[in-house]
Amino acid sequence: MYFQTLKDLQKHYEEDGDLNSSKKVELTTSVMKLDTWLSSIGRRQAMQINPLQFAEDEHVNWGVATRLFKRLTQKQFFDVYYRYWNEDTGDLLITETDRDKLIKMDRVFDKYTEEYLPVDPDLIETVFQLLERIDPSESVKVSRHIDAPRYSN
Repeated sequence: MYFQTLKDLQKHYEEDGDLNSSKKVELTTSVMKLDTWLSSIGRRQAMQINPLQFAEDEHVNWGVATRLFKRLTQKQFFDVYYRYWNEDTGDLLITETDRDKLIKMDRVFDKYTEEYLPVDPDLIETVFQLLERIDPSESVKVSRHIDAPRYSN
């Protein structure tokens, strides 16, 4: 595995006596999939991760993905922030680290339309930023996955 925190979480789930065997398999498999998925994304994408995109890409149950991201945010593996977009134009209006603060704003200013728009809590996007780097002892494994083109005469 590429990330130490994910190694530790996987071990925790494997040793958790409160989980039944099928739940253990589901959680440990999902942690392994997250490890591989995160090691394959670029730096820019690692700054704006959507857990539901991970779930869709890796065929992980949405509830399990949400549970993993919440747990990993508590372990400071991820940082969470919230974005609010103009639903009609697709323009990003505000980014905030506190969802409740964003909801309490009630209205946000759209500098493109020069209007104040109401905040709909259902349209707040939750985004995660990866804080941990790949374990240096595992970085060789990442580079081995990249095949350089081979040319012959």
